[in-house]
Amino acid sequence: MNTPHRIHLGSAWEPVAAGGGAGSRAGWRRRFGRPSGLDAGTGVWLVIEQPAACAVVLNGHVLPASSGGAEYRQEVAGLLALRNELLVTPAAATASAGPTTTTGGREPLPAACGSVWLEIIQPSA
Repeated sequence: MNTPHRIHLGSAWEPVAAGGGAGSRAGWRRRFGRPSGLDAGTGVWLVIEQPAACAVVLNGHVLPASSGGAEYRQEVAGLLALRNELLVTPAAATASAGPTTTTGGREPLPAACGSVWLEIIQPSA
């Protein structure tokens, strides 16, 4: 098996304001470009290390929820576009009933959300 290449998504997260009302959510958004050099058969995994329970959405596709634990892994190669948007919403935020504010800037993902990266695995030659 080839050694995976990691692309860390540790900074430049944007806080997302809840819309207000029942079912409001507040989470974290990270935009990123499609990694170069992806061929047919290249595996791309979204990995969240030590995540809190959270909802995960990539380019509008709801991924299986993280239940918390040591590591969340989801194969995402087929969901990647030239420009991508990842949304991570901690479970505690899903119950928010009121609007929240944003800083309007980018910052590191809070530690409670875990460490996030893409893991690229090239097919064996």
